[in-house]
Amino acid sequence: MKKFFDAYMYMRSQLGDKHMPDGMVMRSVYLRPQEDTKLRQLAHEKNVSKNDLIRSAVAAKLREWEQANSDERLNEDLALGRRTR
Repeated sequence: MKKFFDAYMYMRSQLGDKHMPDGMVMRSVYLRPQEDTKLRQLAHEKNVSKNDLIRSAVAAKLREWEQANSDERLNEDLALGRRTR
């Protein structure tokens, strides 16, 4: 993990902050192949990046979970996203 962090910090120092959006942090997620395909297709159709779609989906879900004020919807959504063992 330290090697990755060192590489990340080196890259950031070389590129400068103009390539790192203000106030954002990098996260990595694993998607199922069919989810990635659908995401890529939608991004192409809407002429936006996959990152923009992911950020929008995260923001929308967070609002939905907060407004629901219940763990029921969150638990249902977690069941959809969990990895199978």
